[in-house]
Amino acid sequence: MYPTFSDAYLHALSALAQRGEKTSPRGMATRELRWYQVTVADPLSFPVEANGRDFRDVIGVLEGLSLVGQFSVPELLSDRVKTFAKFENDGILHGAYGARSHGQLGQIVRLIRRDPDTRQAVITLYDSGRDLNRDRLDIPCTLSLHFMLRRGALELRVTMRSNDAWLGMPYDFTQFAIVQATVAQALGASVGPYTHSVGSLHIYEQDAERAAALSFKPRRPSTPFPLWSGPPDIGAITSRARRLALWPYEYAPETDFELWAATLL
Repeated sequence: MYPTFSDAYLHALSALAQRGEKTSPRGMATRELRWYQVTVADPLSFPVEANGRDFRDVIGVLEGLSLVGQFSVPELLSDRVKTFAKFENDGILHGAYGARSHGQLGQIVRLIRRDPDTRQAVITLYDSGRDLNRDRLDIPCTLSLHFMLRRGALELRVTMRSNDAWLGMPYDFTQFAIVQATVAQALGASVGPYTHSVGSLHIYEQDAERAAALSFKPRRPSTPFPLWSGPPDIGAITSRARRLALWPYEYAPETDFELWAATLL
């Protein structure tokens, strides 16, 4: 178990450099670790930080807001990070998590309230019927989000089929931590450990040298909890997430998280 996301991230890069096996899916040279898993004790330690890299934190924030708001507007990402446009089919992100999670966060909250010890609080994002062997530019890398409330703390396990350690992992940590903290707030629970399970954790050879140059930064304070102002109702929070993502200049941030997100947007 690692104390923060930054610790987990840099150790993952180190493990890839030391033990990564060379593979070439789609003819692209990579280093890969299979069935890789890390647990982070403090999921409020987002975003990832490291000496030697300026992260585009707006990516993780927008993806997190889209998941909490349960919607997809591709331009929110592609207008800020041009490379996202290359994953669109006819202006649509086929695998967008926000659209795929539509209506499910409320179901998760209601299920856990009804049965606090449930093992069934799972959101599935990859759909074999829609995604398996399909000619799409955006196939979901995330399989599922599994929430469990134990000893008053909400834990989350994210399971991924594939995770690019350089381009995706730091922003995946942020977006899923935002979802975990949001559901915890709606339940009146604290935030428990976060577990990240990956079938193929990899890094492309073209990024390996830059990854090797990163080093730890001194730990900064964790993001204050709760994340959201207003009533701790999942419907109200979902609405706030959409408003923050779509109209940041009209949004009146009240919490540290809302202020940070609005500044990035």
